[in-house]
This record gives sequence, structure tokens and C-alpha cells, in this order.
Amino acid sequence: MAAPATAKKHDFLQRLGLGEVTSGVQGAEWLKEPTGGELVSLDPTSGEPIGRVLQASEKEYEAVLAQAHEEFLRWRLCPAPRRGLAVRALADALRAQKDDLGRLVSLEMGKIAAEHCDEIILTDEDPYDEKPEEIISQISSGFSSISNSKFLLPTSYFNVLDRREAIRKAISTAKEGDTVILTGKGSEDFIHIAKGKKIPWSERKVVEETVKEMKLSHDTMNQ
Repeated sequence: MAAPATAKKHDFLQRLGLGEVTSGVQGAEWLKEPTGGELVSLDPTSGEPIGRVLQASEKEYEAVLAQAHEEFLRWRLCPAPRRGLAVRALADALRAQKDDLGRLVSLEMGKIAAEHCDEIILTDEDPYDEKPEEIISQISSGFSSISNSKFLLPTSYFNVLDRREAIRKAISTAKEGDTVILTGKGSEDFIHIAKGKKIPWSERKVVEETVKEMKLSHDTMNQ
């Protein structure tokens, strides 16, 4: 018998060691059955559960916080080289699962955007050694078939790889009363690309230049 389509789509969860129900509470050890209720994450493309996370009660939360403080007091006594090796091992483990972790994060990002925005422009951020087109495709899959929202397809979202052009499009198409939200870069000074290279960047400067250009164009047309 063939596996259900949803099961195949979410098979990356098994590779990440996540079951249908997973504890979201860890102190010195994972708490197997926390009692703070269940959080259900829904796949925006189907409305079906991606997975369920068991949350901490207030008492369990306080216990985990106390354990974390105790562990910190021990951790800071470790020699710096040993701490560095532990952080490196953690980074290696994350890199080994980066594709599956990226799929999970992309689903959530697309879902949030589709639930709260009238229009979305997907663009480049910090691709590092990944292909920007693939990152954008993963994110858009999180809302490309969403129902139960005011989001309309395909005219409500756009893929614009050039970040400067994406910002220009967002600002130029905004109408009175609209709010334009730029996410991903904030006050960061660089865009990180392949092979450790980085491009100087100022989100604020790009916005200011775009608004200035639009104002100049408007004034010229009205002369």
C-alpha cells in the first residue's frame, strides 16, 4: 500500500527524529510527557497537522529554568577550548540536517506570511552557499496553496531575487494606509553569499534612496 501524500511530504520529520507527538521541554534531560497542553502546527498547504508539540506547565517551566541556571554555572567552568569543541559539534550536527531543517522553517515562514499579509514579495537575504531560488521556492510552498485566509494567488505574491528591486517594488506599490514590513536584514551591514563572501548592505539606506527617487520622480511629473 502506498504511503499517504501528506506522510511523504513530511517524511523529513522522521529524519529529524520527530514523531507525530514530540515533547518540547528539556532541562537536564527531555521531559517525556510535559503537562502544559498541546501545540499543533498545521501544514498551510493542506490544513493537516505537521506535528504536535507537548508544552511545559508553569511548574515545569520554572524547573527547567532552574536546571538551565545550574548547567550554566558548570558550563562556564569548562576550559574555552572544550566549550569551542562542543559548539563546533553542535554546528556540525545542524549542518548535517540543514536541508530538512530548512524545509520545516520554510513551511512555518510561509504560513505566517500568508495568514497576515495582503501581498508578499520574496527576495534574497543571506543565501550563503545555498541557491536563493531554492530558498524562495521552499518558503513560497508554505503558502502557495493556503486556504482560510484573505491571501489570493498568484497575484498576491512575487519573487524578486534582487533585494533592492524587491524593496523598490514594495514601496512603489504601497497605497495610503498600507504598512510595508521589511524582514530578514534589519540593521545588518552585509548580505552573506557563497564561499564566505559578503556584500556591504544597509536596508535603511536603500529605503531612503528609494523614497527619495520616488519623490523626485513625482515632483518631476507634476512640473
